Amino acid sequence: MRLRTWIAIASFAISSIGFSPAAADTAAQVEPCKIQSPDTTTHMRIGWPVDKDALKSVGKVNFLVLVVDFSDDPLSNFDVEKYRQKMELYTVASYFNLVSNGLFTPTFTIYPSYVRMPETSKHYGDQLEVDEVVNGEWESHHMTHDAIEAVDSTVKISDFDAAIVVVSGGSSLSGRVALATSQDEGLDEHDSGEIHNTILAGIQAFSTEGIRPWAIIVHEINHLLGLVDLYLYEADGWWKGKSTGAFGMQGFLRGSNGTDSLGWNRWLRGWMPESRILCIDSPKNLENIKMSPLTSIESSYEMVVIKTSPTVVYVVEALKNRGFEASTSSNSLLVYKVDATVKPGFGPVRIIPKKTKITTAPLSSALPDWVRFQEAPLRVFEQVFSEGMLLRNTNYESGALTFSLFTGSRALSEQKKVPKTINCKIGKKVVKIKAYNPRCPK
Repeated sequence: MRLRTWIAIASFAISSIGFSPAAADTAAQVEPCKIQSPDTTTHMRIGWPVDKDALKSVGKVNFLVLVVDFSDDPLSNFDVEKYRQKMELYTVASYFNLVSNGLFTPTFTIYPSYVRMPETSKHYGDQLEVDEVVNGEWESHHMTHDAIEAVDSTVKISDFDAAIVVVSGGSSLSGRVALATSQDEGLDEHDSGEIHNTILAGIQAFSTEGIRPWAIIVHEINHLLGLVDLYLYEADGWWKGKSTGAFGMQGFLRGSNGTDSLGWNRWLRGWMPESRILCIDSPKNLENIKMSPLTSIESSYEMVVIKTSPTVVYVVEALKNRGFEASTSSNSLLVYKVDATVKPGFGPVRIIPKKTKITTAPLSSALPDWVRFQEAPLRVFEQVFSEGMLLRNTNYESGALTFSLFTGSRALSEQKKVPKTINCKIGKKVVKIKAYNPRCPK
């Protein structure tokens, strides 16, 4: 299979939640919510089964980084640390360490000099197959193969799991594009080994205003791990309200108010213990389900998944308050819909926002999704109604949120309720307690 995905671009703080093996019945409890990907011929999928040939998502993964130049555009004075900092590789490693809870450890070995490509930059610009054109520039596999072949005699290729080729020269080839490619066995062989997972990036991609360099590398590595694009492929798809906005690293790489990695994607990669997932195999009334993000609280759920059809689930996720891409909405829940029948680039994951002036504003190119959905998360006492379900952030206490789900006539009646405040005497003090059904502690 040949996979091409692209983005056109115009410390370690680890919270431990105790990754002990889940109880034997946990897997059975979450299995109904593992919706199936209709197309299992593609490397990247929004559901299960996960492609066994994807880049491994658990353990140490070694990346070879090659910065290339050309005989018609030669460069000198190579500085390894300069490129490590320009690509923010330290941050990339920190990011994955955090979101995988230490389960996925990428390392980056930068070749100590510019790698001279065997052909001129004009040669690569001219040799474009029709189905391989990316922004009118390069054909990815042709370039990454030649770059790896150029160092084959000095590097043991079999020591590496993937390669990142950075094009730092060439008038038309060092642009603002990055893409990930996965090759079948046998398509990228070299004398000292094989590499079938590669990333090709123009050096200018790491200097694009409003886009953080580390996020570009994270986005492309996620593709090698099998995650799909969550932005729209339409030229003007960034304001259609059908994407994940700033949430998750597979959507638009603009804005800085979203989650570090959607819980759904972390579950797909095996980074979330299934004991922290509550699977509801069909919508039903639930009240006061304890939820919390990555913390030491193991008795609460990090994600509630509600299956509404064989291919569709609603996900309710407790957002982090600190760390990479932490939510600016403290103690909040993000609601989104995952539809396995929708292809990547057409909105397989859509944010279900609470109603505000911004989230309900008319579609306009002046209001991009990453701004529209900043107000999407449910803060305490906020709720959203969708497809006959009322999803509510009921309360916050003892370090955890409580989530409630109502369906049918109960959803309609609960939708009209508002939280109440009562006075409670605790010892010699009188305190105010606010809740939908407030009670004074005994």
